Amino acid sequence: MNIVKTSRELSSQNFSFVPSEEWALNGKFAAAWDELVGSWDRLEADRYMKPGDDYRKRRFCKYRVDVADMKLVELNDFSFYQLSAVNSYAGGLRRDFAPVEPEIRRNVVISSIVRTCLEAINASQQKPSRKWQVYLHQIRINCNRKVFGQPTPEGLHRDGHDFISMHLMKRVGIDGGTSRICSLDGQRLMTVTLRNRMDGFLVNDSALLHGVSQIMPSAADAGHRDMLIIDYNRDE
Repeated sequence: MNIVKTSRELSSQNFSFVPSEEWALNGKFAAAWDELVGSWDRLEADRYMKPGDDYRKRRFCKYRVDVADMKLVELNDFSFYQLSAVNSYAGGLRRDFAPVEPEIRRNVVISSIVRTCLEAINASQQKPSRKWQVYLHQIRINCNRKVFGQPTPEGLHRDGHDFISMHLMKRVGIDGGTSRICSLDGQRLMTVTLRNRMDGFLVNDSALLHGVSQIMPSAADAGHRDMLIIDYNRDE
């Protein structure tokens, strides 16, 4: 990722679209990437979905990061909470998700993404933060001919963090899934369909809204959309 370009855009417009080609995932990262992407096949059902909304699977974990050494320190806490005012669909309750598998928590691609995004975030700030709490979500949205998948059932929203990054892992047999980035008053700033691995955004979550349209099967009877979502919260 071009940290200078990304941090400049984050500072000037509160978001940056980072396409696939800006991430170097070949060579030494190839095996780690395959291991990471394969882990989406082992996600567990999100038991906090409303009746009938059985299209989402996920895993979750937390880290503490000090930018002095950029070491990701795993936290033994897999609970997640959002205010109802932030998440109208599932906010207001503690959600205890299935943990990200231990070997995936330590995957070199994960650590590289987190470190690179934190560098860009801090470079965009007049007063950079040294310590961060980082939350990692593995999410799969399924769809079939009877049930279309809703990547953001809460609609256009904030997540309630300082910054977030969103990265496409894989699209399989789907149409739809168009991402929108909007100002807090709903003005559309960017619309794009993430199609290639690691297409995604880095967003100032306190300043903007985001949402994704529903997905439906294309040629096959079923399909899915795999996303890596990372939350960045100042910890000092």
